[in-house]
Amino acid sequence: MTRRSRRAPPTRTASSVARRSIRNAVGWVAVLVALAACSGAAVAAALLSAPPDDLKAASKTSEAPVGNDKFDDSRPIQLSVKAATPSHLFAPAGGRVTAFECEQGAAMTSGDTPLSIDGNPKLALATAVPLWRDLALRAQGDDVKAVQQELIRLGHPVGADGRLGAQTLAALKSVLTRVGVTVEGDVVPVSSFVWLPEASATISTCDVSVGAEIASAASLATFASASPKVTVVALPTDLVSGPRVVQIGSSRYPLRDDGEVTVPDVTSLGGQAASEDSSTAGKPIDAQILLATPIDVRVVPPSSVYDIAGSSGCVASGRATYRVRLVGSQLGQSLVDFGDTHGPHHVDVPPRNRKPCA
Repeated sequence: MTRRSRRAPPTRTASSVARRSIRNAVGWVAVLVALAACSGAAVAAALLSAPPDDLKAASKTSEAPVGNDKFDDSRPIQLSVKAATPSHLFAPAGGRVTAFECEQGAAMTSGDTPLSIDGNPKLALATAVPLWRDLALRAQGDDVKAVQQELIRLGHPVGADGRLGAQTLAALKSVLTRVGVTVEGDVVPVSSFVWLPEASATISTCDVSVGAEIASAASLATFASASPKVTVVALPTDLVSGPRVVQIGSSRYPLRDDGEVTVPDVTSLGGQAASEDSSTAGKPIDAQILLATPIDVRVVPPSSVYDIAGSSGCVASGRATYRVRLVGSQLGQSLVDFGDTHGPHHVDVPPRNRKPCA
């Protein structure tokens, strides 16, 4: 029997061992990279499937307290100062002058009767717009509003809406009756009045005397230059309603509805007056207009207000909804008025209940 000789295993050299070790290491690295990639994809998928914390919070409704504050609706404006020109006292009707209280340097005052023509007293009335027509019930216009404003100044509680209603007509008749003028029916003749450029006008010259025969619109007297006229250059149109004042520094002056400012001493403004026909107008004066008395307002986050239409909107508190008037904004908050109701202590942010409010 022939004996087989056993083949000896091949001898491993150092270089072959090194190559095998490198292959094994590369394999393990590839496995680890694959595992890491899988893990990263899983983490990324988890992160993408979950919304950020701030978005989670935004989807939840919370409550915000309703604050209280005072609001004066202060606005920056500019004032124009113009020197007034001399004006005249014109006869409201023709006839014979039977009484005329005119003295150089004296004052003629609105609400008095300085003149009579053919024995009929004429009421002096200072209005922003000269009276040019008979004043009939239900008449409308700037002249009616000017009469109402003067009646208010004289102590008669009428509205200044530019419409001659029963209340304004009664006040006019009352003033005329007090000075001896009787008015029948619903029309007050314009010839009942003599127009003054201001409430108290200083007489410069007297042009007629008692007994003179005059024509309608004849000049009876001349007034000294009135006080310079101070007006708001461009009055904002979206103001909160209420009496207003103009403020310059620490000084305040009443503001009329027509934009004229009552300033006893114009030099206190520090502005330059210019006449109507001057080619170089005075430099406008920077000022503020604000409510004479600040109003009470409620303070809510802007995101709590919905269904906004103009200056109106809604807020919700739980199941209840409230109609609010948007008054203004301040420091990133909305200032609102709840009207006749005090409103809630808290509002929803954002509102969970967006039902229409009453």
